[in-house]
Amino acid sequence: GIGGRPAFPQDGNPRSQAIFIHTIEPGQTIDEGVDVINNTSEKKIINVYGVDSVVSSGGSFACAQQLDTQKSTGTWLKLEKNEVTLEPYKSEIVKFKIVAPANASAGEQNGCIVIQEKKVSQTDSNTSGALLSFRTGLRIALLVPGEIKRELVFKSFEKAPNDAEKILFKAQVKNSGNVSIDTDVKLQTKYFFGVDQSTQQVQFPVLRD
Repeated sequence: GIGGRPAFPQDGNPRSQAIFIHTIEPGQTIDEGVDVINNTSEKKIINVYGVDSVVSSGGSFACAQQLDTQKSTGTWLKLEKNEVTLEPYKSEIVKFKIVAPANASAGEQNGCIVIQEKKVSQTDSNTSGALLSFRTGLRIALLVPGEIKRELVFKSFEKAPNDAEKILFKAQVKNSGNVSIDTDVKLQTKYFFGVDQSTQQVQFPVLRD
């Protein structure tokens, strides 16, 4: 119902239609904007804010919470406003600046612009329960020029205990470089006499560190 997208995608870079992607020098400022969209039939008050990126429990990209102390890229994001009111089926561009500190380290820096409906506090004493608010996070991927290190280390491979129907295999790799790496993970099982039994393959982005 509500969401957003980069307001100024770059010609010739299809990734910039879904995420904010830039090369930024230490001390440089980049002007950007997020197109905040209300695609519902109701008037909505929407919060817009910047946060750091975090690694989810499975190792993939996620966005920090608004109440978390922002320590890295979240502090680089200076929004023109943090709240918009949108009529049904309307949108508005919220401009913001990406300000890299003078001591920004080389490599990839990630953060998020988050779009979240503002929920009105429930004051009716006859009601109870949780007040849920869903959010959309748009990734910000910044590359600070300098020495780029790409290194992927195989950490472990293990088989979880069998159950009645399936076997669970776990492979763990670590990105010890300073940029994300798109990694092909392939699991191939064979019969004991060498004939292939099955092959499963996925691509998984492994974030820096």
